[in-house]
Amino acid sequence: MSVAHTTLLFPGQGAWAPGLLARLADRSAVVDEVVGAVAPVAKEELGVDLTALSTDRTSDVQTLLETSPELLQVAIFTASVASARALREDGVVARLHIGHSFGEIAALTAAGVCSVEDGARIVARRVRALDALAGAEGVMLAVRTSRERAEGLLAFLDDASVTMAGVNAERQVVLSGGTESMLLAREVLRQADVPAVRLDSPHPFHSPLLRGAAEEFAAALGDIAWHTPEVPVHSPILGRRYAEGDDFAALLASHLVTPFDFPEALRTARAEGTELFVECGGRQVLTDLVGRVLEEESGWTAVAVDESGRRGTSLDDVARLADGGEARLRAAVRHLLGDDATEFDRFWREEGIAALRAIRRSYDRFTGRESVPEAPAAPGEEPAAPAVRPAPPVEEPAAAAEPAPVRAVPAPAPAPARALDRATVLAELAELYGAALEYPTEVFTEDVMLEADLGVDSVKQTDLLGRVAKQYQLPPQPEEFNISDYATFGRVADMVLHAEPEATAAAA
Repeated sequence: MSVAHTTLLFPGQGAWAPGLLARLADRSAVVDEVVGAVAPVAKEELGVDLTALSTDRTSDVQTLLETSPELLQVAIFTASVASARALREDGVVARLHIGHSFGEIAALTAAGVCSVEDGARIVARRVRALDALAGAEGVMLAVRTSRERAEGLLAFLDDASVTMAGVNAERQVVLSGGTESMLLAREVLRQADVPAVRLDSPHPFHSPLLRGAAEEFAAALGDIAWHTPEVPVHSPILGRRYAEGDDFAALLASHLVTPFDFPEALRTARAEGTELFVECGGRQVLTDLVGRVLEEESGWTAVAVDESGRRGTSLDDVARLADGGEARLRAAVRHLLGDDATEFDRFWREEGIAALRAIRRSYDRFTGRESVPEAPAAPGEEPAAPAVRPAPPVEEPAAAAEPAPVRAVPAPAPAPARALDRATVLAELAELYGAALEYPTEVFTEDVMLEADLGVDSVKQTDLLGRVAKQYQLPPQPEEFNISDYATFGRVADMVLHAEPEATAAAA
C-alpha cells in the first residue's frame, strides 16, 4: 500500500505516443483487460478497431488525426484508464484524481463513477455529438501570456464567440472561438509581440460555439449507470470535486462550453498534501505543467508513466516512489551532498526521476546493500526483476563507510545507442521545446516557423539547438552553421536524424 500522498493526472487531447498501449501491456496484464472492455464498445459505437492499435507501435498523433480521429479519442481514454488500473494493481493508492479537459472522462471512469464500458460509451457519444454539430467552425490558440493580459485582449475584441478556453500555467492560456474573430485575435497578439499558435484541434472546445453539441451530448448519456466516486475527483472545469448527487451527464456536457483552470486544481491538490503527481497517459504535458505551476514550492515530485518521453518512468518505479522509496533516496542523496540545500535542490530537480536507478545504485553502494544476483530466466520466460536485500535505516549513516564526495560517485554506463525514427524524434523534441518555451507540445508541427509563428528569437533558438545537441550527443556544428537553416521545427528534427553522434558516444 502506498505511503506518499498521490494524485493521478489524466491528460486530454494529444496525449498519445506511438506504441503507448503496447508498452503499457508489456508492463501489466490489466492493460489487456481494459482494452478488451473498450474495444467492443468502440467498434459498436464508432466502427473503429482499438485492438489493432493496441499492438501498433508506429502510429503517432498526427497520423491518427488524419486517418481516424475517433480512434485517437478512444485510445487516449483507454491508455489513461489502463495506466491507473495498472498502478492500482501495483499497490499505488491514489487519494485524488484530476483530469485535464477531455481527460476528466478517464479520471471519473478510473475513480469508479462508471464502468470502463460506459466510460468508452461516453467518449464515443461525445465524438458523435461534436461530429453532428454544423456551423460551429472555430479555432483554438495557445497564447504565451498571463490570464490578465488575455482578459484584456478579450475585452478589446468584444466578441461573444471568443473566450478564454482555459489556463494551463501562469503564462500559458488557451483562447477559443469563431474562425474570423480568432484570426483577428492572433494578428492583434502578433502586433503586440505576444506569441500565439493555432492548435491542431478539430473543434473550438470550451467555447459557446459548442452549446448545441453539449445539449445533444447530455441527452445521449441517458442510459449510463452512474456511481459515487471511489476516489475523489477534482475538476479544473468545475473548480471543485464531484459530489454525490451530481448530474454527471449534465456536468460532462457542460465541459464543452466551460473554461478550465488547471493551476487551481494543482494548487488545491498540493495544499491538501499531495507529494507525488503521476500522469496517466501518453507523453508528459501535465508533468511539465506541474513543474511550472508549483516551481516555487518544494516537497513534491511529478512523473509520467509513459516511457517514450525524456522523463517517463516505469510502473515499477512509480510504485516504489509511492511506497516511500523517494523519501529514502532523497535522504541518501542529501547525505552524500552534505548540508548544502541549494545544491541538493538543484541536483534533485535537474536529475529528477530520470536518474532514479543511478541514484539507487549509489545509495546501495553507500549503505552496503547488494543486489541479489539475478537467476537466469528459463527458456521462453521473461527475466525476473532483481530482488534486493533490505537496507539499513538511512538515519544511521555512521554504520556505513565514510561516503565519498559526490564527484567520486561513478556515473551510470551510457545507454546503448538506439535507432531513431522520425515520429519519436519529433515527439521528444516537442517535449523539450514545449518545456523550454511554455507551449503545449501539439503546436510543434513540422512546418511551424520557430520565429515567425512562435516568436523564438535567434538567441533562444541557438540555446535550444545546444540542448538538442546535448540530448542526442551530436557533434559540434561546423563553422558555416547558420541558424536560419533551421527555421522550422521539422528542420530541427532533420538535423537530429541526419547527424552522426559524437565518436565517444558511438564507441560506447
